[in-house]
Parts: sequence; structure tokens; C-alpha cells
Amino acid sequence: MVTALLNAVFHIQTDKLLYQSVTPLILFATALFCGQVLLIPSIILVPISKRCYRAYTDFVVALWFAFLSNCLELLLGIKIFITGDVKKKLNQNKPIVIILNHRTRFDWLFLSSLLLRIGSLQKEKIILKDSLKYIPLFGWGMQMSLYIFLKRKWTEDENHLTNMLTYFGKMHYPVHLILFPEGTDLSESNKKR
Repeated sequence: MVTALLNAVFHIQTDKLLYQSVTPLILFATALFCGQVLLIPSIILVPISKRCYRAYTDFVVALWFAFLSNCLELLLGIKIFITGDVKKKLNQNKPIVIILNHRTRFDWLFLSSLLLRIGSLQKEKIILKDSLKYIPLFGWGMQMSLYIFLKRKWTEDENHLTNMLTYFGKMHYPVHLILFPEGTDLSESNKKR
């Protein structure tokens, strides 16, 4: 499933206080809109066509990530520079595993900026710890988007992971699995624990 090693470096320049205060507000407001207005009504598509449901929910989530990525750059003034041979290495027609360090709470947004630029945002599926699926709005949206939730116990996770990957294979769905092996971000408050 891993097709190539990726060398991408994000250089981020912005006002830290503005970034830390505005980003959570934008996340919450846009998640509320996407979850309530766009995703929940899509449930009526499930009995009609699972492929249409999957395509629609992936489109809505990609739209949300694209909006957030643009907010980072336009509203907050974050400048993202991507270096390396990313476009050459990421083929959007093959399944890919992307492994990243989890340095901040919002680093997944920077990855979304990269995937948006190379046209792969709709294929993004993040592997997350199981407890995150219970967060109102965000957790529900991640479940509808078929993110993979793990309990961090291989005896319980092996079957679930196999089932999810089999499902993507049967759907001929070239998913881009995103994994943060550290699990928890490296913010100062988490380092203290």
C-alpha cells in the first residue's frame, strides 16, 4: 500500500496568538454547518446508493477541508510553502499510507492544504483513536466520512482495520490513509502530562 517515501516540508508563518484564538472558532462554526446542513441529510442516500452516499459525503468533507485550508491562508495570513517532489510521489489512483509527526493540534489542516493542491483531498481517511468518534459534530462527521477509529489494542483493532480496508478495496476506492503514530500532539500541555 505504501507507494513512495514523501519529502514535504511545511514552512508556516503567522501570528501565533491570532492562529490559536481564531482557528478553533472557524473549526467549530464550519463543522456545525457542514454536519447539520450538509452531512446529516445525506443519510437518505444510503438505501438508494451507497456509492452516491460515499461520493457525496467525501465531497462535503473535502469541501470543508478546502474551506479550512483557504481560511488558514486568507484569513489568518498563514503562508504555506511545500517543498519536495510531492506531486510526483502521490498518485491519486493508488492507495497510499501517509505517516506524519503530530506536532500541533491543527497539523492535519496543513496536510489538507497539501492534498488540496495535488487534487487528492477527497481520498483522505485519517486513522484516529476510538474516543474521538464521540465528540459531538466532529466525531459524527468523521464517522460518516469513514475515518478509521482504533482502540490501540491489536486484538480488537485487527478485525476492524481488515474490514475497513476490505470495504475500500471492494469499492475500488484508492484511499489515502493518514496516520499519526504518536497519537497525541506535542503541545506543551500534553508534554506536561
